[in-house]
Amino acid sequence: MSGFIPDWRIELIKISPKLFHPVDGPLRAEGMPYVYDGWRDLIEHTFVRIRAAVLADGGTFRFSEIKEKYGIAADGRRFVTCRRYDRQNDVFVDVDPATLGIEED
Repeated sequence: MSGFIPDWRIELIKISPKLFHPVDGPLRAEGMPYVYDGWRDLIEHTFVRIRAAVLADGGTFRFSEIKEKYGIAADGRRFVTCRRYDRQNDVFVDVDPATLGIEED
């Protein structure tokens, strides 16, 4: 993705620089979200949950990369696939998120 980067990405990094580690400003931060605007809600929701968990636990977290790879937006609907690591076989497996039993609040 190239060109203009909308403000929501920069504001996300400014809100919590400890999660992104910007070196020379937000545009050069590790983990800068290189995704289109259709991903904004998902990225912001995930960011809020990670930030809350880090603050509550006193731990650390560092984004290294956020980019579009396994999701497609078509006809206003979002299709998302997930990858899960299978430790026993040392491979990544594509998984339908609906089968994971994860519910949103």
